[in-house]
Amino acid sequence: MRNELLTHRQIYKLLAMFLIGSAAILGGRSEVAQDSWIALLLGAAYSVPALLILSRLNHLFPQTGFFELTETLLGKVGGKVVTALMAWYCLHLGAMVLRNFSEFVAVCVMPETPHIPIMLMVMLAVIYLTRSGLETMGKWSLVMFPVLMVMLALTFVLSLNMLETDRILPIMSHEFGEIASNAYMFASFPFLETVVFFCAFQGALEPRKPYAPVFVGFLVSLLALGTIDVRNTMLLGGHTVDAIYFPSYIAVKVIHVGDIVSRLEGSLSMNYVIGGVAKISICLLGAAKGLKSLFNLRAHHPLILPLGLMMSGLCTTLYENVTYQYDFLEPYQIYAVLFQIIIPVLLWILAEVKAKKLKAGQGAQSGA
Repeated sequence: MRNELLTHRQIYKLLAMFLIGSAAILGGRSEVAQDSWIALLLGAAYSVPALLILSRLNHLFPQTGFFELTETLLGKVGGKVVTALMAWYCLHLGAMVLRNFSEFVAVCVMPETPHIPIMLMVMLAVIYLTRSGLETMGKWSLVMFPVLMVMLALTFVLSLNMLETDRILPIMSHEFGEIASNAYMFASFPFLETVVFFCAFQGALEPRKPYAPVFVGFLVSLLALGTIDVRNTMLLGGHTVDAIYFPSYIAVKVIHVGDIVSRLEGSLSMNYVIGGVAKISICLLGAAKGLKSLFNLRAHHPLILPLGLMMSGLCTTLYENVTYQYDFLEPYQIYAVLFQIIIPVLLWILAEVKAKKLKAGQGAQSGA
């Protein structure tokens, strides 16, 4: 069977949509108000070593999937334990994003509609896309990524006459320590979640120049989220952004150009659909590949439907309401350290040792 590979363009576009995903809904919501854009940049800087580590793993073992690599490096028992943990994280993250999206739709778009029908409609689209295979997901990204970016650019350009620069001043109005502390929230959500992207796609990434498409996707998502952050702050004010739910929706809702252009929140909702479906699909694919490796199954495709239904069920139990959703962001930073930092660093160290041993063995054979 031919091993499907994603092109560089598909990689960076899928990664950018994955990172923008549900993070765009928050739109710079942070305790440091108008300094949130600085916290965002710091959070991105915190994440760079993790992106280098994940890209290095793919460079060292380009034809080995993430979960197969864990067993190679940690042995059968250790590999199964880490595989189970990472598969759970993929499933849990997908459920959280699904709940974020359904909360947004229920609160802002269709307040009279129950959560469950919304979740099921989104999940049906996610299951269909994930079951279609890597080639289809890659082609889908080539079409939908420009749509997402055009809508983002459109809302920013149309808001220019309403932006108030005073609302982003003074710069560094909070102590650096406070900004740096808040920056880790932006690192853990969304940038360090890139580990899930590698769970889903390692082994399917083009081995040539493994770092370039990952960092292009990372930088594009940083630009997009930074634009959203600054736009929301200059439209609403930093303290207002921090005090309300779904500030991006409220910010776009107030944009108008005379009597001609208004009610742009529909385009924003489409952005969330695109980003949400991309992120949940990648989480579902990662969970399916993890369980396939955990139970030594021949293929992951039969797992997608039951895992999608399981993700939907988990989604309904996560939070009582939107308030609990936002409250979980702080403990999430601690909860995610194992999956986002400890496990990737451990695998990287072992991969470097393994690669050196393989290289030394090949050198000894050629010398003989």
